[in-house]
Amino acid sequence: MQVAIPFFGGIGAVFSVGGNLIREVVTGRRLNAGINVVQWDGRDRNERIVSDGIYTVMIQGGGRSANKTVGVLNR
Repeated sequence: MQVAIPFFGGIGAVFSVGGNLIREVVTGRRLNAGINVVQWDGRDRNERIVSDGIYTVMIQGGGRSANKTVGVLNR
């Protein structure tokens, strides 16, 4: 997915609508300000495919954060 952030970042995570951490993403790599591609395979921390629903991808860096809402529909 593409994520536009107005700052340098490098820590990212996927959260459920209830705010529970589903999985960390973008670890070990810095993102530049602007449009970046973040990959999430639709799995949780235990490698299980997540349920259909709405999730929030949060990217953090320099004391700031940006969020993107994504929908998951498994067939």
